Amino acid sequence: FPVTIAAYIKEDTSIYLFWPTPEQSWRYLQWILKAADIAQTEWLIQLHPDNICNDRFTTFPPGPVCGSGCGSRTGSSNNRLPPISEQYIRSLHPTLEQNGYGWCGGGCLHVPTFRKIMETFTFEKLVEIRNNPDIIGTWNWNVTSHEDVFLPFLFNLHGYPYRVWTEIEELNRGTSGWVS
Repeated sequence: FPVTIAAYIKEDTSIYLFWPTPEQSWRYLQWILKAADIAQTEWLIQLHPDNICNDRFTTFPPGPVCGSGCGSRTGSSNNRLPPISEQYIRSLHPTLEQNGYGWCGGGCLHVPTFRKIMETFTFEKLVEIRNNPDIIGTWNWNVTSHEDVFLPFLFNLHGYPYRVWTEIEELNRGTSGWVS
């Protein structure tokens, strides 16, 4: 699968990891669209230092949003959505695979699918989800505030399962976290 040379997109404020406001969550989604416009590719792969690729990818991404299994090799991530969030997704899509999340510093998304989601997902919908305890529960974090949870959750909301993609797993590093 074709690889596009990386491009650096400068931002004046942080767009990674944790977003205390819905505006910051929304800005992250817009950043992905901007990256997709620049890259003009079917797949975007976002890697952080805790993810690694050993040379070339050998396995095509297994779904429209995929990432690490957080130590799991079963196809279901060791990181689970909050139970109330999983229940909400089940109420919308009863047969959707519940594979947790694992964007966790990096992952892969199918750009046409993401664009399709963003045609109907609005800032107002983001705020509604963020403020609804029947969707996010009463945890000390919520699914729209963290990159590693938000993208798998967003795809789940629209009927797309998160899938584990072992190409970017920390376990690929070998013993003690070093590339072998």
